[in-house]
Parts: sequence; C-alpha cells; structure tokens
Amino acid sequence: MTTRQVGTRGVSVGGALAAPWVARRNRAENGAVTYQESVGAGVAIILCLSVLEIVLVDLVLDTLWVRLVAAAAGIAAGYLLIGFSMALSAYPHQVANGRLRIRYGTTFAADVNTSLITSVSGQRRGGDCRRTAEVIDGALIVPVMGVTNVLVALDSPVEMELRKNVISLQEIRFFATEPETAVQLVRAAIEGTPPVPPQAPSAPDAESRPQVPGWLRRLRWAGLLILLAEIVLVTSGILDWRIAAGILAVTEGTLAVLGVVYGAAFVSQYRNLRRVGVPRAEAFSSSFFALLPPPMAELVRREMSIFRVIALAAARRTERSRLGGIPLGYGRDGRRVSTVLAVLLATAGAVVLATVSPTLPRYVVGVPLLYGALLTAAMAAASSTRPHVSHGGALRLRWGLHQELVVPIETLEEVRAEPSKSASGQDGTPDVFLVPCQGRGALVLRLASPVEVPTRLGSRRPAMTVVAPVDAAEAARDIIARAMEERSDESC
Repeated sequence: MTTRQVGTRGVSVGGALAAPWVARRNRAENGAVTYQESVGAGVAIILCLSVLEIVLVDLVLDTLWVRLVAAAAGIAAGYLLIGFSMALSAYPHQVANGRLRIRYGTTFAADVNTSLITSVSGQRRGGDCRRTAEVIDGALIVPVMGVTNVLVALDSPVEMELRKNVISLQEIRFFATEPETAVQLVRAAIEGTPPVPPQAPSAPDAESRPQVPGWLRRLRWAGLLILLAEIVLVTSGILDWRIAAGILAVTEGTLAVLGVVYGAAFVSQYRNLRRVGVPRAEAFSSSFFALLPPPMAELVRREMSIFRVIALAAARRTERSRLGGIPLGYGRDGRRVSTVLAVLLATAGAVVLATVSPTLPRYVVGVPLLYGALLTAAMAAASSTRPHVSHGGALRLRWGLHQELVVPIETLEEVRAEPSKSASGQDGTPDVFLVPCQGRGALVLRLASPVEVPTRLGSRRPAMTVVAPVDAAEAARDIIARAMEERSDESC
C-alpha cells in the first residue's frame, strides 16, 4: 500500500522576519482562515519592553562600540519577537490548490492534500494539549488557547513526521476564528466545487457612527513612536546633550502639530455623534478613544477608570445610577482586606516621601507606593460602585475597573445558584467563562446561544455557560428568573 504523507515544518526565522510586512497584505482572499486576530496588545508590550531593555543596557555599558553592538542586538531581538507575534495573524490557515495548510504562526505548518480528507465538521473541544502541535490518539491537534473547533477526518492510513517521529493520523483538529467559514472552504475543496464567498459584514451606518478617516488611524501611531524615539535618544549617551535637546524640541513640536490635528478630528467626531443623538458622555468617550492606538487606548481607559471609580465611591454613587435596573452585588468580603491594604500602602508611601532624604529614591519608592494605594482602593470600591445589574432585558456583569459583559435575557436557558467554590471548579472548561470577581455564591447561566467573552491579550471566544460570583446567589437567581418570565410573556 502506498503511504500518504502529511508534510510538516517547524520554526521558520525567515517567516518571522517577513511577518510584519506580510501582515500588511489583504488576507481575506485565497481561502485564508484566520485563527488569531488580536495581536496588537502583545506587539505593544514587546515593543515597550524592548525599548526599556535597550535604554537600561545602554546606561550600564561604558564603551561606545559595545553600546552600539548591544543596541543593534536589542533592536534585532525585539524585531524578531514582534515578527513571531505578528505571524499569528500574518500566516493564517489556507485552503488552496488542492491542499489544506494548517499553521501556527511560523512555529508549525502542516500540508494535507484535500484528496486525503473524507469529511470536515465544526466541533469545539478543549483538552490538555498545551504545545503548538501535538498528536494524541491518532489526532493532530493544533489548538489556540487549548481549544480546537474544526475536525478534519482523514482516509487512513496517513503518516506524518512530527519531531522526528513518524505517526499515523486518523484526524486533524485545529482552531479557526470563524469555524463555519473553515468548514465551508474545506468541504468545497473536497467536493471540487467553488466555495461560496462569505458575506461581508454590512458597513456601519455612517450617519449614526462616523468613522475615523483611514489616514488619521495610521497617523495616530506617530505620537507613540515619536515618544519612544525621544526616550531612547535623550536617555542614552550616544548623542551629545545639545543635539538631544534639539531633537527633543523637534519631536515636541511635531507632537504639538499632531495634537492640533487630533483636536480638530476629535471636535468633528464629537459633533457628528451629538448631531445624531448620541449622549454627551458616550460621544466624548467614543471620539477620544477612536483617536488612540488600541493598546494605548486600553492603557488610558484603565488609568481613567481608577479615578472614575474613586470619584463614584466618594460621591456614594454607582454606575447603575444612569441606567437604573436591579443591582446584584458581589465582592463584599474582599472589600475590607483591600481597604486595609490600601491604607497600609498609602501610609508607607507618605512615610517614604516625608522621611527619605535623597530626592530620587524618595520619589522612586514613594510615588509607586501611593499609586498602588490608589489602585487598591479603586479595586476595593469597584465591587460596590460597579455592581452586576439586571436592566433593559439584559444582564450586565461587571468586574475590575471598566470590564463588562452583556448577556441578553432571551439567550438564557437556565439559571442556577451554587456555592462559590463548586461553581469556580468549572473554570478552565472551554465553553465556560468565569467572571473574574469574588462573591459568597455564584450564578451559573446556561445560554441557548453563545456570547463573546474576553480572553488574554484582548482576543475573544464564544462561551455557552457564564459563571458570575455574587453575594446573595438565591436572591439574584430569583430576580433573573422573574426577568426571564417577563421576557417570555412579552414575546408571547
């Protein structure tokens, strides 16, 4: 019998180097199936850490040529790490030319001839597979976050070499952000028929949601890049301080010009939103954050959330004040511990600022302590100022300083009240999302249709069960059950 092969390859440094440029191309054609879209936060973290590392190493070294070599090595390493991160979106799975190519960035790729595939279906599974690619019981598993959602059955025997071992395969499981599209493309390739092109999402109504111009969305990165370049040039000893001062003036002038452009765009965006009836606070927030790069917008949103929560707590108000609805409280037991910790941090910071004599150590130690006290106090107050709310045919489940998940009442099939420990034991199951807060009990919400829940690095995944910690689980369950009954009566 002739042996059929599944070709594989491992880490490709060349692919990582090319990934930032490949990512600029349009990947919506030629049978592309994405498995990771949101890599901007990871790239921003790598970029910031690389700049910080280069500056610190430059300050430690004395010899000019050694500093230049270290800076070049740091830039090269940072670029390579960014390439490996961007490769997750730059190199999608692909169905083309009679083959299915399954990828995971530039660390793994497998080519399967579509003539070896007998069937394909969408089937969501989670498991213990934590490697990029692994074979378990004759199945090649290429997961994302430990989850696969597309199953490809093969015409056995099909052999594959993985890490110098020849393995017989019966099926392949991998993850796709749009599993229906992946199944449709593979099925069309098996049958030899042209795939039905997926319908493009309808464009947002420009009258109701004005969009930021494309040139300005690209320009918004300029401010961040100029600031990073400014840090490197001013803090490193490569340039004379006079030259560095001149560059500093030029960059500050450029930032001032960008500030004028951003200000004009903000005013225009805000007026357009207000003209179509968007509330002032929402119009201001949408206009402001639309002008920032996504990672920077997230950082600014987090910092602003600290002061908003503190202000609400000081005014003895909650976020439900503008929405109404019935609050479902949580986190009562953890507030006292967080409050005590915030007081201790604030006291330590005040003592350091008042007693330490050298100026630099005083602020290096004291200011972070005071910031930690402010952050801890905000986290302690968040559970009371940002309660879960049942309002307007939906449940708003809150956690942290600004995170929120909206679950429509009509999607609920079952609501149970369980002890907090037994409910938290479901965390880690692929179809379950545990709201990351504390409570004396928990609500287990079984859904008829999935909701999108957040994961790490800003990406999202579907979940069919949501576990929400609350303090009074029985009372909260009764409130939601009444809301479900009212919703059912309205639909009838």
